[in-house]
Amino acid sequence: MMNEIVVMISFKDFKGYYKFNEKILLGSQSLLDEIIIRYTSFQNFLKCLSDNKFFVSSRNNFTDRHEIGEFAKRINYFRLQRADGEDQAHWREEDEKIKCCRYLFTSCWSRTDIESVLMWKASNYDVAIISNVSDFLRSISVEESCAIIANSVVYEKERPLGTLESALFKKELAYRDENELRIYFIKEVDLSNPSKIECNKFIKMNDSKYIKGVILSPFIDAKIRTILKDYINKTYPDVRVIQSLIIDKVQ
Repeated sequence: MMNEIVVMISFKDFKGYYKFNEKILLGSQSLLDEIIIRYTSFQNFLKCLSDNKFFVSSRNNFTDRHEIGEFAKRINYFRLQRADGEDQAHWREEDEKIKCCRYLFTSCWSRTDIESVLMWKASNYDVAIISNVSDFLRSISVEESCAIIANSVVYEKERPLGTLESALFKKELAYRDENELRIYFIKEVDLSNPSKIECNKFIKMNDSKYIKGVILSPFIDAKIRTILKDYINKTYPDVRVIQSLIIDKVQ
């Protein structure tokens, strides 16, 4: 018996979103001019420059267990429903969409133009890419066949998931310092065999013009940082290397 391919998430689930283009919906037009920062590895950063490809990871690969539907409080596994059961079909469909969204490729950005010492330490990455929302979305290649949904994350106390949108764009208060913008790449999900679902991929970009600057981590060795900076200046002279202002003592 063939596995059933589930493709349930669509633009119809995001009423009121701004239509950036035929393939991209954004939570609000006001987000377009926002500066955003992405912490990543130097290898992924070079992939952006050399191959015009951008790394994205599946949500089920994230360390926060809320991403895959777990809760700290058992009561939050349950939500109120009509006693007569008339809404069962609705919630069945909504639950299937929520299950699918746990396997979507995702790009997470901080909505700020200032680097964060906490984000450096939490991510343990080498570089921070500075961009803005409109330029990043515009640089995504039209060859990418998937639909794209983007919005800012809302932080609140842990509670049951009521909608697909809340499953995608709401996080527990403890994560509020991330001040996150999320970009989801909608794909087909075979829920009958989750172990075979791709964990990450590189999406195609038109160019690397969305990179407005890059900050090298203040927590990597100073000599290595100098080597990386010299390499970027020599190989990619159009990329602005911004000096980190963090001089935190390395433990």
